[in-house]
Amino acid sequence: MEDRLEEIIEIRDPEINVAEIMEEIRRNIRRRRSEAQRKDVAFPTFDAALSPAIEPTEELEKVLHHHLNQASLHYNRIGVASQLMPRPVPLVGRLWTAFRREAHNLVIFYVNTLAARQITFNDHALRALNALAQMVRRGSRAEVARLEAELQALQERVDQLEQRLSPKETDGAGE
Repeated sequence: MEDRLEEIIEIRDPEINVAEIMEEIRRNIRRRRSEAQRKDVAFPTFDAALSPAIEPTEELEKVLHHHLNQASLHYNRIGVASQLMPRPVPLVGRLWTAFRREAHNLVIFYVNTLAARQITFNDHALRALNALAQMVRRGSRAEVARLEAELQALQERVDQLEQRLSPKETDGAGE
């Protein structure tokens, strides 16, 4: 893919050094990958299937919030803009460019109509996922609070039992 990038984008400005820019992009990608590896944050791949039996962990919570944040940033960036380049041929080039522009605008209209519907769906899906994440977090906190209360009650019961046993042990030892 990286090698094909130069085939996709054509730069005709003699003041721009494409090779230098591409090398800088590659250096930035390598640097960011190495930084991500040092942070020990594991992001799942798109083909990773998480089983519902997996216990929620702090790492999974970080991954969930990372992806919810990314979805919040990008859910509405779908639209398409016109990107036609004029042809240098004088008369025929102008007619061909006008025809292409109108055809392109028609396609863009339908693509952006579909994109608007997709944005609406994305907005609702993202809101639902955020609500689910909050419910899970509240549920986890409630479960922790319940377990802490249960632990406190058990500790108090152990303390009471130890107090009952203490006098009997001393009575038996004194005889």
